[in-house]
Amino acid sequence: MKRALFITCFLGLAWLSPAQVEDTVVVSPEKPETSTLKAIFKGPPGKAFVYSLILPGAGQVYNKRYWKLPLVYAAYGVTGYILIDQSRFYDRLDKAYRLRIDFGNDTLTDFPQLTTAQIGANREITRKNVQRSYIALGLVYFLTAAEAFVDRHLMTFDMSEDLGFNLHIGPTRHGIGVVAHFNGCRSNAPPLQILH
Repeated sequence: MKRALFITCFLGLAWLSPAQVEDTVVVSPEKPETSTLKAIFKGPPGKAFVYSLILPGAGQVYNKRYWKLPLVYAAYGVTGYILIDQSRFYDRLDKAYRLRIDFGNDTLTDFPQLTTAQIGANREITRKNVQRSYIALGLVYFLTAAEAFVDRHLMTFDMSEDLGFNLHIGPTRHGIGVVAHFNGCRSNAPPLQILH
């Protein structure tokens, strides 16, 4: 009985399965996939980005935009100064708050005119300012590198002296409308029809 059931199942599966056909598959040589990170850091724009990440301002020097260097370091200087100032102020408030909590309201601190609650509230505000300063410093770090990257890309664009566009009312395919003519484009495309 088991043998008959096995044979029936085997024949049923053999009948349901498609016939085996020998196929040859031609595999075309594919280019190895490049990661997005490699594509970003490839070429001069990527070098400017990496140089700027390694040493702030080095991307601008690589692009030979020396006049941007004082701007980069001014951005770092301002955000760094704010971060250091807010951190020191937070330390003073934190010390005063802990002394007030531990030893009472009569304790002499740097802020004798403030109550314990006011010192605590100012401490929280300053703590948030310190966190915002760290975020601002990180943004300056990333944005200076991104600026070097984008500037290097823009250096390779072919910019004509006669760039511009003219708007006028004129004939279109559908009647009369506003037509834009772009000057300096190397395309043979027809004028852009804005309204009709």
